[in-house]
Amino acid sequence: MQNDIFYKILESAEDYYQAGQIQKAGEILKILLDGGTDISDDETQCYIRVLFAEIVMENSEYNCTEVKEILLQAKKYCELIDNFEIKEEFRVCIWLDFSKMYLDKGFYKQSEEYVFLALNESLDSRNPYVPGAVHNFVILLQNQNLIAKKRRETDKYASAIKNILIYQNVDLQDVDMVILFLKMAEIAFGRGDYEYGNIVFRRAYEIEKSYNRRCNLIYMYFLKNGYMIYNYVDKNMLKEIILYISKSVLEYIDDIVTIDTENEVYKLSKGISQILRMFIAYVYLGVIECDDKDFFEVVSNLKNIYAYILKIRNGINREKKIDNHWLTYDELIARIPDNTVFVDYTQFPSVLRRETILGDLAFSCFSVSKYNNCVQLYRYKSIYLLQERTLYLFLEATTRSDREKIVSLINEDYKINIKLYDLLLKKILTNINKKICRLYLCPDVELGCIPFSILMDENRNFLISKYDVAFIDSFRNFEGEYNYLNLKKESALVIADPRYTIDLSCKVENPYKYLQPLPFSKVEAEIVSEQLKTTPFIKEKATKYTLDGSDSQIVHIATHGELLEIQENEEKTVFPLSRCSMYFAGANDFFCRGKELAGVGNGILTAEELLKYTIVGIKMCVLSICFSGNGQVDYSQGILGFRTAFLSKGVRVLVSALWEVDDFASAVFFSSFYKNVFNMGPVEALRKSQLYLKDVTLFELKQEGWFEKKKIHKLGLVASHMEEIASKPDETKLFNKTKYWAGFIVTIQ
Repeated sequence: MQNDIFYKILESAEDYYQAGQIQKAGEILKILLDGGTDISDDETQCYIRVLFAEIVMENSEYNCTEVKEILLQAKKYCELIDNFEIKEEFRVCIWLDFSKMYLDKGFYKQSEEYVFLALNESLDSRNPYVPGAVHNFVILLQNQNLIAKKRRETDKYASAIKNILIYQNVDLQDVDMVILFLKMAEIAFGRGDYEYGNIVFRRAYEIEKSYNRRCNLIYMYFLKNGYMIYNYVDKNMLKEIILYISKSVLEYIDDIVTIDTENEVYKLSKGISQILRMFIAYVYLGVIECDDKDFFEVVSNLKNIYAYILKIRNGINREKKIDNHWLTYDELIARIPDNTVFVDYTQFPSVLRRETILGDLAFSCFSVSKYNNCVQLYRYKSIYLLQERTLYLFLEATTRSDREKIVSLINEDYKINIKLYDLLLKKILTNINKKICRLYLCPDVELGCIPFSILMDENRNFLISKYDVAFIDSFRNFEGEYNYLNLKKESALVIADPRYTIDLSCKVENPYKYLQPLPFSKVEAEIVSEQLKTTPFIKEKATKYTLDGSDSQIVHIATHGELLEIQENEEKTVFPLSRCSMYFAGANDFFCRGKELAGVGNGILTAEELLKYTIVGIKMCVLSICFSGNGQVDYSQGILGFRTAFLSKGVRVLVSALWEVDDFASAVFFSSFYKNVFNMGPVEALRKSQLYLKDVTLFELKQEGWFEKKKIHKLGLVASHMEEIASKPDETKLFNKTKYWAGFIVTIQ
C-alpha cells in the first residue's frame, strides 16, 4: 500500500473515531493492519495498534487474547521510536490499555503491575495521560483491601496516593478524592496509625457528603467493609456515619422503583437491608451508643424495605417521587392505634466479621405499646437464633411428612410452646398495660413462620385466649386496619375447587406432581359465596387468570399451594418469589404434557407472576391454601412469598395459612370467619374463629348442618368418611389439635 493512500485511510479512520463511529473506525484500521505492514514509520505503526486496541475494548465482549497480541505488537514498535518524549507517551498509553483490559475483565492482580507502570511513568514525565492513569489506579483501589495487605505492598499504594494528591496538574473528581482518602485511611489503620486514619476517613465522608447527599461511595464501602472497620473508626464518627447512611440510603428508592427487572430490584433492596443489620449489630454489640428512639426509627424505616419498594412500584406512577421516604419517630408513633402493642424482631450478626454463619446470628427485639395515648418504648436483650431455631424446628417442621408427627408431639407436651413464649414474649407482655388486648408482630426470617397464637404462658393459656394477634411486614407500611364496615360484599371474588385435570386422558408419570381434588373446596366456595352474596368461579372457570384485572374489594381463594425449597447451588440465581405457587384449572394437564391450554395457561400462579397482575382495590384477601402464609426465608428481607406479593398490591388485610390446610377444617373455619368479620374486624374475627374451631363439638357441627345428607352427597369419594365421622360421640372435638386451627394468620397493612 502506498504511503499517501495509507495516511489518507488512517486520517478517515481518525475522523470516524472522533465522530463516535467506533465500529467504522475499527473496520478501517483493520484494513491498515492487514495491508500496511510495509510502512516503515514505527511511530505510526505503534499508534495504529494502540488506537485499534482501544476500539476493540469499546465492545464489552472483546477477546483479551486479541487485545494482548495487538498491544504486544505496539510495544515492539514503541521501543524502536527514536524520539524519547513520544516513546514515553506511547509507553504510558500501552500500560494504560493493558491495565484497562485486565480491570475490565476483573483480573485485578494481573492489572496491578500495569496500573503502577502507567501511573508512575505519567506522573514522573508529567504527560497528558495522567488523568487516565489516575482513573485506572482508582478503579484498582476500589477492589483492594489494603488493611489486609503486607507493609511493602501498602507502602507502594501509599506512595502512589500521596503523589497523586500533591500533583498540581491532575484535575481530580470528588469521586476520586473520596476513594483516595478512604484507601489512605485503610493503609493508616493497617499500620496502627488510628489517629491519622480517622482524619482521612472523615475527610472522605465530608467530601462526599458535600457533593452527594446519598454518599454512594461511603454506602458501598460500608456494605463491603462495615463488619470489619468498626475496629478502627472512631466510635462517635462511626455512629454519625451509620445513622446518616441509614437515612440517606432511602433516597435510592426513587431510582430503584424505575428498574424493570424484578430480580434486580430485589438485589438492590438487599443492600439497604444489610445497612440495617449492620447498624443493629453495632448497637447490640456495644460498638456505638444509640438511644431507643433512634433505634426504633432506623429499624422501622429500613425493615423489609423490599416490601415498601414493591408497594411504591405497584401503587405510584413511576415518574412521581415521594419527597421524603424517611418517617420520624413522631410520625411512626402516630400510626399506633390505642390499646395495642407492637413487637419487632430483626435478625443481625452477633459476631462482627466479614463472613457470618447461622450460629453467629441473633434477633434484636423492641416493643412499643400505647394505652390511653400513653406510649411506652422498650428495647430488650438479643435472642440468639440457635436457641430459637432449636425450638422452632419442633414447632414448625419444614416438611409435610414431619409436621403430623411434630404437631402430635406438641399436643402431648406443651413445654415447647411455653419455652418459646418465655423466649419471645414473656418480658414484653409483662411490661405492658394489662388491659391491652391486641398484639401486632413484625417478625423476621423463620420467626415469620411461627404461629404465635400457639404459644403458651406459664399457666398453659394459649396466646389467643387473651390477645388478638396479627402480623405486619414492617412498621413503616402499617396503616391500621381497614374499616371493615366499608367492605363491599357484592363485588367479592371467590375462586375455588379448580378442575386440575381438564383432559381426563392425561396421565402424570410422577404421582407427586398430580393434584388431587379438594372435596370440601366446593362446599367452602358455596358457603363463602352465599355469605358474600356472590357467584364463585369453580371448575374450569377457576383459572390462574381469574384474579388478573380484578377490582373486587374481597377475594377468597381455596386451592392447593406449594413452597419449593431453593437448593444451595441455586441461591444466587433463583428469585425467591418464583418458588411460591398456587394451582388452578389445567395444572395437571401442564404437568402431563408440558403445554399450556388455551384459556387456562399452565394452571400455576407464582408470587413472582402475581407482581405483574393488574389488581386494583383489594382490601381483604383470604388464601385458604397450604403454606400461603409461608415463603422463602430470606436473610435480608424476612419471608418472601404470597404475603409479600399481595401486600405490595395494596391488600390491607391478608388471611393465609402457615401449615397444610385440612379442607374440612378450613370450610368450617371460614364459615365462622365471615360471620364474624363484618361485626368485629378481621383480627378479632380470626381469633374468635380459631377458638371456635378448637372447641367446636361434633354435636354443634351437626346442628349447623355440616352432616346433612344432601351436603355429604356432594362430597363424592369422601362421603363415607364423613358418615364415619358422624358416628363418633357428640362431644368429640374434631379440630382440637393445633394442626387444624393454629396455622391461620392475619397480616395487616
